[in-house]
Amino acid sequence: MRRLLSSISRKTWLMAAFVALVAAGWLAYVRLGATRTLAAESAPPASLEATAAAAEYAIHDGKIVDVEASDRGESGPGKVDSLDIHKAYERANGLLAQTNGKTFKMTIAPHWFDEGRRFWYRNDLRGGAMEYVLVDAEKAKREPAFDHARLAAALAKASGAKVVADRLPFDAIEFADEIKSVRFKVGGVTWQCDLASYECTRSKKGLQKEESSSQIGNALESAALDETSPWAAEEDDAPPEVLQKKKKGGFTQPQPKQEARSPDSKWTAFIQNDNVFLRDKEGKEAQLTTVGTAGNPFASLIWAPDSRALVMIRTEPGDNKEVYMIETSPKDQLAAKLHRRPYPRPGDKFNLHEIHVLDMETKKPVKADVERIDYGGLARLRWSKDARHFTFEKTDRGHQRFRVVEVDARTGKTRNIIDEKAETFIWTEHSPRFDEIPGIWVNYLDATDEILFASERDGWKHLYLIDAKTGAVKNQITKGEWAVRGIDRVDAKTRQIWFRGNGKNPDQDPYFVHYYRVNFDGTGLVALTEGNGDHYRGKDGLAFSPDKKYFIDTYSRVDMPPVHELRRVADGSLVCKLEQADISALEATGWRAPEVFVAKGRDGKTDIWGIVCRPQNYDANKKYPVIEYIYAGPHGSFTPK
Repeated sequence: MRRLLSSISRKTWLMAAFVALVAAGWLAYVRLGATRTLAAESAPPASLEATAAAAEYAIHDGKIVDVEASDRGESGPGKVDSLDIHKAYERANGLLAQTNGKTFKMTIAPHWFDEGRRFWYRNDLRGGAMEYVLVDAEKAKREPAFDHARLAAALAKASGAKVVADRLPFDAIEFADEIKSVRFKVGGVTWQCDLASYECTRSKKGLQKEESSSQIGNALESAALDETSPWAAEEDDAPPEVLQKKKKGGFTQPQPKQEARSPDSKWTAFIQNDNVFLRDKEGKEAQLTTVGTAGNPFASLIWAPDSRALVMIRTEPGDNKEVYMIETSPKDQLAAKLHRRPYPRPGDKFNLHEIHVLDMETKKPVKADVERIDYGGLARLRWSKDARHFTFEKTDRGHQRFRVVEVDARTGKTRNIIDEKAETFIWTEHSPRFDEIPGIWVNYLDATDEILFASERDGWKHLYLIDAKTGAVKNQITKGEWAVRGIDRVDAKTRQIWFRGNGKNPDQDPYFVHYYRVNFDGTGLVALTEGNGDHYRGKDGLAFSPDKKYFIDTYSRVDMPPVHELRRVADGSLVCKLEQADISALEATGWRAPEVFVAKGRDGKTDIWGIVCRPQNYDANKKYPVIEYIYAGPHGSFTPK
């Protein structure tokens, strides 16, 4: 009996121990899961405000420490648990609720009329108030669009409804009778108010389609920060506009295919058994190539616009390696999940592309006289006007050589129109339009057989005019110890370039972006902006009036709210100041702007510009860790401006 009881007791103890271990494991899992959920779902907001206000925690011996609790003696170094972290995230997440809706006049949405001579806009103010402003660009005059109090009284009298002067019940207006009256819609009723007598009457005529702010090449309203605003605009991915007539046989971006019909519909080229075949309209087939193999097959086909040549791309596959990620705590199951995706790493073999051409008269394939493309594929292939040649842009792996290669589509002979080399790094993968479109540092001017090219060959990013026939540099367009940042417009008729640059204003942060215009020959450089700040842009640059005589310039700094100005296109001169953004309500919450600093680099000469976001409870007598959060490279700047 004693042995039996001893056995039962031992089993009971083991069972109890097992249950205790399971319970402990479950509690640990729940606690860890809560922490993971918190980290995933309560990540601190990516904003300067959050960075500036997050102050309660520091790093001590590699561990997070609750500074305030430590000061109170409630916690020692490294004793912060998930609940403390939870409180920190709650404070950070609550910051946006405290600061949201407390900035005003951050953007302007101009509504041009009177053939681009005038425009109106609306300011949304504190407490839900609003005001309408009228600007006469020719007279450099800014004034209230009307007497808000008188219009409110007139509308109340005519409609029988209560109307508040700074909360008028409409969000758009239209001037009529040579600005002697204004129309607006309330509900489904259009009203017209005489601006001399301030009498409001119902109008049978509805509001005309509003003419929005015109950008170069496109109609565009200035983007509002409030995404719900009726004037909000989204970023565009279109390349800079080239104002020239597209002639037949000019620029094309054909899509490679495994079966492609010729433009004259006489032939169909297709890939079968790793090689290229040709089929005529009667269905008769002939094999064109024999060198294709399973490990190095022909993969794509491109016809010349005149159907007299065929480009055939043979592709040897790369490693196509994958990376793996483990989701430890998925929401729909207890077990972890494995995720994978393709991700080439340094040293991995990329796809290798070999160019072959076929003259349709001889039907004999020829390998083009150029090495295989080991990076980026056949980029920006374009045909000459006579369809005899095509060009493509080739970036060598490592970004130390960039070429514009011309290929004879019938013989396969090649030449380099542009051959750019550098011992350091050539900016090729990122767009002049702030990483939106790759490869548009090369602008082709078909009508004059010229190329606009951006190069760092003199040590700074500048523009050059290239003879497309010879590859010779006709002239350097921009020069100096400053950099071209992006091209917004190329006007082939007036031979002018509208672009962005930085570092040209010696008394400002050299990273601030400004706008310029210059002639193809390098003369007539005009600075369109001058304010001490980073200047914003819309889809295609600045917000221009419909007649292109004026534009609205908005600029700011991390320590200065946006300033809005009306300027002249001809010389960049100031017409009038429009608005200064109001952040007084934000500052009343205790928010403080980041501080700008400049310090010398390791060489003792180079200025390094940065910002400091101090904690909300900053104490000058205490020491704080410095959080450096960047993803650096020779091509990037990550400090907010």
